[in-house]
Amino acid sequence: MRSRVVAVAGDSAAVPVAELRDVLVLLRQHGAAGLREEYWRERLPTWLLRRFPAPLPAEQKGAWLEQWRMASAAERAALERAADWEFSQWLYWFGAGNDIWALSDVQADGRRLRVEVEHDREPVPVKVLEWTFKAVGLRVESMERIS
Repeated sequence: MRSRVVAVAGDSAAVPVAELRDVLVLLRQHGAAGLREEYWRERLPTWLLRRFPAPLPAEQKGAWLEQWRMASAAERAALERAADWEFSQWLYWFGAGNDIWALSDVQADGRRLRVEVEHDREPVPVKVLEWTFKAVGLRVESMERIS
């Protein structure tokens, strides 16, 4: 199956849409190679790397996970929305370990970014894309299955 996510830059977008497109194209081209975090930290732009928080200590991660496990579905969703993506978590979704979906096409057109993903099941977990868009001042305009 294939789905398309369209994001639109707001007036206060932190980076040009074409620059984010270039990042996603780089991830599409090399993500499946299973390259290490250090490789990506050397190649991804500083404006993106600055948006990731410092990794939480193991104790705090464990406490958050315990809270999440004991929460209702609605509380889990709220906890997930409130949490920031650590770089390693974000990178996972673009790498070889993610067998749920893969970037298949990325196009920029002025203030719009169109990202197509290949996937085997629905719903497609695209929170990582939504977070990435929001981090640089874009908002999701639409998401649709195209094949």
